[in-house]
Amino acid sequence: MKQYTHILKIGLFLMTLSLIAAVVLAGTHQITSPVIGMQQEQRLMENLRQVLPEADEFHVKDETDSRTIYVGYHDGELSGYAVMVETGGYVDQITALVGVDPEFEVMSPVRILEHSETPGLGSRVNDEQWFREQFVGKGFDDELVLDEDIDGIAGATISSRAVGSAVSTALGDLGDYLGEAISTEVDLSHVPDGVYQGAGRGFRDDIRVEVEVSGGRLQRVDVVEHDETPDIAEPAIEVVPSDMKEYQEIYVDVVSGATATTEGIIGAVEDALVALGGDEPDFELADVPDGVYRGEGTGYDGSITVEVEVQDGQLVHIEVVDHYEIPSYVQDVLEVIPSTMLSEQQVVVDAYSGATETTLGIVEAVKNTLESTLNDEDAVELDELDIPDGVFTGRSEGFGGDIEVEVEFRDGQLKRVVVIEHDETPDMAEPAIDSVIKAMVDEQRLDVDAYGGATVTSEALLRAVRGIIEEEGRENAE
Repeated sequence: MKQYTHILKIGLFLMTLSLIAAVVLAGTHQITSPVIGMQQEQRLMENLRQVLPEADEFHVKDETDSRTIYVGYHDGELSGYAVMVETGGYVDQITALVGVDPEFEVMSPVRILEHSETPGLGSRVNDEQWFREQFVGKGFDDELVLDEDIDGIAGATISSRAVGSAVSTALGDLGDYLGEAISTEVDLSHVPDGVYQGAGRGFRDDIRVEVEVSGGRLQRVDVVEHDETPDIAEPAIEVVPSDMKEYQEIYVDVVSGATATTEGIIGAVEDALVALGGDEPDFELADVPDGVYRGEGTGYDGSITVEVEVQDGQLVHIEVVDHYEIPSYVQDVLEVIPSTMLSEQQVVVDAYSGATETTLGIVEAVKNTLESTLNDEDAVELDELDIPDGVFTGRSEGFGGDIEVEVEFRDGQLKRVVVIEHDETPDMAEPAIDSVIKAMVDEQRLDVDAYGGATVTSEALLRAVRGIIEEEGRENAE
């Protein structure tokens, strides 16, 4: 009996010890998880700044299991692209980060973010600065053959080849992404007779074309301006327009060795012939309530924010208030497209030659803005809720954890919003918090725009405030 009691005591002790350990581990995880997440994000930002040193803001543009494409901006202007890719090394996967400038050339030494290569051998692909520097200046059409185009590290052939493969993959994936991002199907049968001009990004700079259409057929495609490398680009400049005319098809095969030039010509012809900025909206201007509204669309390089004023069923003011397009390319279109919408009293207007994607972005932004005024399923109208005076708290999950807010409501007005606790990355979150709070209080609205570069934080803050106001307003009504 004593032996049984002794065993039972030991079992209870071990079970208690296990429970305590589990609680301690769970608590430790809960405490450290946000910290680890913040540290990982900070390390990523540091690496992004290393490969795109001029950028002060980064946006994730495209992401798959094996690679992520970031776009970097400085004071709202494009600084370049950063592509994070994985490739097989000698021991395990190698994760690399490649910075690419707006001219589509590698602009800084490749960063090796993770690897498990053999110390003293394969690990030298990360340790040797000269090895990572030799990729600077490489572009879409450059071959990266080991011991021919790039020098390998002695005794680390497979690791060296893996890094070269990572850079090639990064450039190829970026080229594919940019090609897809600007792709817009063109139906020749819908293009009116005429001569059109357009521009598309080639290997070195814009390629400009002149296209003649008659009877729904391509009659002439001329490359009128380019800055491509002659020996490489000339075959594409001759063959691509010829194939387009022969097959009456814009999307012809790529000329071997001149991929970027081919895609630039296709993009330029596409740009010249895209006539309309999308489908007609599913609403009438006469149904839009009077007011000043804001909304977003997607341009060539990022979001485009517009402000639209409607009075008596008429568009009276349209202004692009924020964008990430390259100013020197789009200054005219930012003025012409809103002006055309006002003069024609139409949301969908003809694309501006040489800036199709920017046109589409402005059109999308205006459509989204006006459609949102007619879609009130999730809207919170402050003046329709009987919210008592008082100070209320609420929370919602942000990027690094919960964001807790305190809201003061008085005399039917939103008087104050304060974030009292959060685990977001300070450098990125603080400007978003300040901007969103100011917009909510100034405009007395909850459907304000998210802050660029901190969308998750912005939306979490809005959800927290919206939840408080909906709950208090409905409870008081009951």
